[in-house]
Amino acid sequence: MEPNLTDGQFVEAEPVEELSTLQRGDIVIFEWNRAPLLKRLIGLPGETIEIRQGSIIIDGEVYDEPYEVIAPEYAQEPIKLGEDEYYVLGDNRNDSRDSHNFGPITGEMIKERVNPPTVPASPTPTVMSLSYNTEHKGMIKNDQDLSAVWKRNPTSR
Repeated sequence: MEPNLTDGQFVEAEPVEELSTLQRGDIVIFEWNRAPLLKRLIGLPGETIEIRQGSIIIDGEVYDEPYEVIAPEYAQEPIKLGEDEYYVLGDNRNDSRDSHNFGPITGEMIKERVNPPTVPASPTPTVMSLSYNTEHKGMIKNDQDLSAVWKRNPTSR
């Protein structure tokens, strides 16, 4: 999820109880092949997603992402999402295993939404405490090993 979340950075997340509360741009934690992954939510149910010339295109319109990403150097033919399908991408688009590799995910796979960090990520890996008061905390792991692995923190309240 670099450049927005860095290796070793702590984040807090809350369970997703209603899928209808999810918004494009949210960072979600979901299960893929029994491993928890952390990615950015790009496509919502019923939308058509395409990746062309470094741009994400949603229902024929270029999506101007309001956060920093490393533009994809690959293309994705248009894919129409089903009524319970979501398209997720890592922010480092060229070094991420995500929907452009394994396709859309379903709503039941989405477990939690990451609260936005209250301070910008450091250029070097850091451990930080965020100001949100939730019961879940996790540490970001490098995206390269298939994921940012979610770990429960037994000391969190």
